[in-house]
Amino acid sequence: DTTSGTKASNITTGALTVAAGTNNSGINFIAKSAGSAINPGTIGTSTVALPGYVLIDNTYGCTGTNCTPATGFINTTTNNLASLATTSIGLTVNNAIYAVGAVTENGVSSGSQGIGYSVVMTSTGSNVSLTGGTTTGYGVYGTTLITANNIAITGTSSGAPSYDVYIGPLTINTGATGGSITITGNVIGTPGAAGGIYQSGAITGVSGTNISFISNNNISQNGAIALAANASGTASNLIYDTTTGNKTSTIGAGALTITAGSTSAINYLMKSNGSALSPPAISVPGYIFLDNTCPGCATPATAATAAVSGNAITLGGALSADTLAGTTGVTINAVANGTGNGLSQGANAIASSAGGVTITVNGQTGTGYTGSGAITATGQAVTINATTTTGSAINDTGAITGGIVTISGAQTTATATATVATVTGLITANTVTITGNGGAASTIVSLGAVTINAGGGNLTVTANDVAAGGNTGITQTGAITDNAVGSNITFTSNNIINQTGAIALVANTGSTAANITYDTTSGTKASNITTGALTVA
Repeated sequence: DTTSGTKASNITTGALTVAAGTNNSGINFIAKSAGSAINPGTIGTSTVALPGYVLIDNTYGCTGTNCTPATGFINTTTNNLASLATTSIGLTVNNAIYAVGAVTENGVSSGSQGIGYSVVMTSTGSNVSLTGGTTTGYGVYGTTLITANNIAITGTSSGAPSYDVYIGPLTINTGATGGSITITGNVIGTPGAAGGIYQSGAITGVSGTNISFISNNNISQNGAIALAANASGTASNLIYDTTTGNKTSTIGAGALTITAGSTSAINYLMKSNGSALSPPAISVPGYIFLDNTCPGCATPATAATAAVSGNAITLGGALSADTLAGTTGVTINAVANGTGNGLSQGANAIASSAGGVTITVNGQTGTGYTGSGAITATGQAVTINATTTTGSAINDTGAITGGIVTISGAQTTATATATVATVTGLITANTVTITGNGGAASTIVSLGAVTINAGGGNLTVTANDVAAGGNTGITQTGAITDNAVGSNITFTSNNIINQTGAIALVANTGSTAANITYDTTSGTKASNITTGALTVA
């Protein structure tokens, strides 16, 4: 204890070992100072852990004569590190720590690492908690394995840091119930693109493990995450969150694998305040939620406030939400500024076994939603709604399989000429509704083949520009196969309808007449109609 000293009152300790045998009472290790450097020796061993807790803390201080020093007095919020904290590493952990109880470390440094560790730290029966603060160095810096029932690491900085948190592999004890991992890295009062969190090395969880990465700056999480099947009875979540950041606070995430057999959901959430998101391939027994519109914020992000000309959400692999996805399924909300695309799906498949697929995009001159991968949500709702200023709202060439499929694209600028909605992959569903609202789009809706399932409903396609006339309102190619008795097919536009795909209808054995309707009555004499061949079984 040098808490009555100054930031020059350093502490260095020798190795501590405990003899094998039964301990009737705990043995704790405590080292604390008033801003000075602390360097503990080895504590416990891998075979005989310290039978108590470890507390290492250099944040003590107080104000006034004969005051009692308190932990946390030196901190990045008060911003008193320059005057009260060591300029070297606050807590240097270069000797292994093994304890049965909690391992708690609070460290600060002016310009260096609040906590720097280069050896394993293990709590065999409790938690590891690291809280590090710096001015412009690293809040917490480490590259070696941490193992515990729960792991909480928080790094903060009063200025632009190298990284608030820079860490390696993490493991939850196999005997832990649930076991959470919470990593938080913030630049105090300054959201942006500085180093919030960097993580590498494997992360291993158990049944019910929750994992969160939270920052008001960038998150770069690179280590592969392996989770056990969730049989805990409570849904668990893997969360990446920069909603307290700004449009430059990006998120990148590592690969995820989950053991089969979950009976409770494992959900995947990635959310930001208008910044770019780069999710990897995701397959979870719960839902998938990707959102850069700042969900839950008092002021949501918009296309005007999003990252300038950057793609909002870019998939790095297939998305799959399983039967425990509830009503959320796969939900993607994106805002894109300038020439950036809202959602770039690529050839990656999107699938949901519950809750359907919902894609909502607001963009500007880039494409709202673009993709060639299949979307599969058999018997569920597939809803795609994209709005741009002048760009194409939707450019989807992949197959879509769902229950009720609703696709809507719109441009908000009257002079916009880009194709509003391209949906040329085979759509197989119970009911299909396609809507395009363009400015002065030369083609409003370009549609491919459609199959309506037996027992399903109608196919409805509507396409309008601001001005009626001779632009291509609807162009459709590929077979339309309607297996639903009494189903109606309707094409409506205030411009040209050019529907050339062959239409095959099931016999109408119902009691109500079915109609195949082409309607350009809201158009002009230039709004011609061309129809494909029609056959009835």
